[in-house]
Amino acid sequence: MLEFSLPGGGLWGIGLTGFLCGLKERRLVPDVVCSVSSGSHAAYLAYSNCDASRALSCFQASRDFLTSKPLKRFLPPYDMQGEAIRILADPFIVTHESFIKNGLKHFFVGYVSLKNRRFVMEDILIHPTEDAYRTIIKSSTIPFLTNFVPHFDGCIDGGFLKNNFTSCLKTQEKWMISYDFGRLGALDRHTFHRRIVLPRPKGTPFYMSDDQMRETFDRCYEIGVTLHAA
Repeated sequence: MLEFSLPGGGLWGIGLTGFLCGLKERRLVPDVVCSVSSGSHAAYLAYSNCDASRALSCFQASRDFLTSKPLKRFLPPYDMQGEAIRILADPFIVTHESFIKNGLKHFFVGYVSLKNRRFVMEDILIHPTEDAYRTIIKSSTIPFLTNFVPHFDGCIDGGFLKNNFTSCLKTQEKWMISYDFGRLGALDRHTFHRRIVLPRPKGTPFYMSDDQMRETFDRCYEIGVTLHAA
């Protein structure tokens, strides 16, 4: 069994989506995904059989939401039920059938619970479809930037505590996927069998132009297509 650990990175997740789509083109799909924040969105898109156009639409919608009326989020009335996020996510929600057909057996999503300040991971493939995507949103919630914490059960972006994590399952090979910054610690070298380093995208994690998104997707897709699997 193969396990992927997928990091967060805001809009940079478009590159991770391209990389996963490139691997999938070669029928290289993990049995287990462990992901936080935009890494969860990337896996969700890649393994729900989206194409480049659909992936770009998703991240463009996220960018437009992040950059529209930033001051209004601080002013009442507050969107306590997260309706804006739900409406944004609706066009991209799919059933679990696609993931299972692609070979996924477990899809763990991590987030931070503010109730006890602990990192929590859930296998969203055992949840109903709507609840599964809600967990992904919990994993990518940044207070005042994306929405207010009470929207999603007092949880925030999982990357605040762990950008890469593994499951407790006995998988034969664990791949750590990251961007080209930070060093691999001794614990990571012991935990992961392989580290894949993606080039740092142009733009910031919170703003990328359409051209930068497309270029990042295409470049990382080519890395996935040509990656030596062994």
